[in-house]
Amino acid sequence: MKCSRQSLSEYLDGELSSSDRQALQQHLFVCGECREVLAEYARISEQIRSLPRHPLPRTFGVDLRTALERRHSAHEPFPAMVLHLRPAVLATAATLLLAFALFGVYFGVFRSLRTEIRPSEWPGLQVDWMRQRDDTRVPVDLVSTAPSPDPLEIRFGQAMDRVSVERSTHIEPPVAVEYFWADDALIVFPTEHLDAGTSYTVTIFEARNARGESIDQPIVIRFRIGERTIRLLRGQR
Repeated sequence: MKCSRQSLSEYLDGELSSSDRQALQQHLFVCGECREVLAEYARISEQIRSLPRHPLPRTFGVDLRTALERRHSAHEPFPAMVLHLRPAVLATAATLLLAFALFGVYFGVFRSLRTEIRPSEWPGLQVDWMRQRDDTRVPVDLVSTAPSPDPLEIRFGQAMDRVSVERSTHIEPPVAVEYFWADDALIVFPTEHLDAGTSYTVTIFEARNARGESIDQPIVIRFRIGERTIRLLRGQR
């Protein structure tokens, strides 16, 4: 597979087919440049998500209509019409123009902010570890995983503090990984091959959701790598 920024954007958006997704994951395993681009797209998405939202002034519509009517009646050039607008309206308009410009440049990244949940690509592997006993805990689904070089994808049931999740995620036996986010899914991407027949344990502890609330017990996921299949050994809270 060749390098394709469009495919990286569609990967974050969840728009690739199962076969294309697997092909891209295998490409990412050997292409550090594409991994860097994917990480940059994820950072841009996070920055856009954190932009402040300014409500429109209540008089925005009236001010705009008045300015347009004045321009039409006096045949003012566009710059002169703009000068008649209130500073608050100008600031809001500038913010909107900037937002639309960013949307045009990073349209594929914007689409990654959707919250719909994809079905598991690997039948039988979607597991809800947290919902069985207490719905107030942070639910997490094991959406898909497979032998290296495919990643482990863990989808949380709510927005999480991403920094705290990454810092509190540990894998035993130790293996080099990189973290990416797609919506509320943490993608743990191994940068080295996992050993067939080896049992791995992923532990997430002391993580917080976006409101700063800590999960009350660690999330522990254990799995064993097989030949193009994966066998879940046990999941415990």
